Amino acid sequence: MVGIRDIVRRISRLRPALLGYLARLLAATAARGALPVMAPLLGALRALGGEPRVTSALMAAAEGRAAAGDADAAWRLLDAVPSEDRRDASWRRVAGPVLVDLERWDDLAAALPPVELALQLAALGRVQDALTAWRRATSDEVPAGRLRPRRLASATDELVASFDERDEREAGSVVVDLARPALAQHRPDLLWSLTRTCLRTGRRRAAVAAGEDLVRAAPTSRHLVVLAKALQRARRYDESLAVFERASRLDPSSVPLHANRAALLKATYRFDEAILAYEQAVGLSERPDLLTKLGQLLAYVGREDEAMETFARSHALRPTATAVDWMERLSLRRGELDPADLRRQDTPEGIYDQVVDLIDVDASHVARDRLEGWLRQETVS
Repeated sequence: MVGIRDIVRRISRLRPALLGYLARLLAATAARGALPVMAPLLGALRALGGEPRVTSALMAAAEGRAAAGDADAAWRLLDAVPSEDRRDASWRRVAGPVLVDLERWDDLAAALPPVELALQLAALGRVQDALTAWRRATSDEVPAGRLRPRRLASATDELVASFDERDEREAGSVVVDLARPALAQHRPDLLWSLTRTCLRTGRRRAAVAAGEDLVRAAPTSRHLVVLAKALQRARRYDESLAVFERASRLDPSSVPLHANRAALLKATYRFDEAILAYEQAVGLSERPDLLTKLGQLLAYVGREDEAMETFARSHALRPTATAVDWMERLSLRRGELDPADLRRQDTPEGIYDQVVDLIDVDASHVARDRLEGWLRQETVS
């Protein structure tokens, strides 16, 4: 009987048009785990100049063996891929999980770039090994140009999230501290997203440090606002207000700037200044949410007539349950609304009238809120 080695030997003497057949045969033998048969097939393909087909066949076979749970066979296939093709992202994507399954940490470190290695190790809970890889990525890979700073910024988010899920908050802070200098040197504009990541994850000290680096590199109004928010979260209120003032001088027409500054003044009980800041924001953009916040402050300091007018303006622009509740509350306080009338509004007939009226003025979202609130109340009672 003619063996497969003899078949391959004969095929390899024929014309290069048989490359496709050889590649399919290689994939078939690899998929069936017939690894000893692969050596002559690989030799024949290479002899015919079919290196790209060798790599694609090996990769397809490796993915198949990995999916079947045969990590050893998958790695032997991946290890047979020519060294120049191992730099390809698809090879690393397949090799990473296989090497993790085999716990071949040295091969994993050699196969993956430090940033990808850090992500793999973090996912496995190997915190210190992940930090070691991350330290190498930020100190060697970025300066050498082997890692794009944008990838560093996105990987920082992934690592922080991974460590937070494992309650390794300190490790997440180390990740930020290592990434910050590299970004500040090479892409300071990306520090904006890093600062926001720190704010979102409650890393106040790191958020302030990243925000200061950001403003030092590019002191724009947008960057100053992010730093001011970081200082506010860190309860450094006077410094935060000073940064807001600096930003307002750069961009006096920024609505978010005035709104954020007003919120800080309100949080520090400087109500008169907060009202002025909200009025500045409303003067630039008469948004219903800003009008509602201004109305709440006016009501709090006892300027009820102005508050009622402000809530009415907000409600006219976009009806909301908040504005309605505040107007009812002020009307009760001023004796303009009978509590019995308010109670009648909570009857089924009253709810029906309110919902229909709100729908008629294109305020279906408020109608839904009012109806859901009444249903919850009826369920509890």
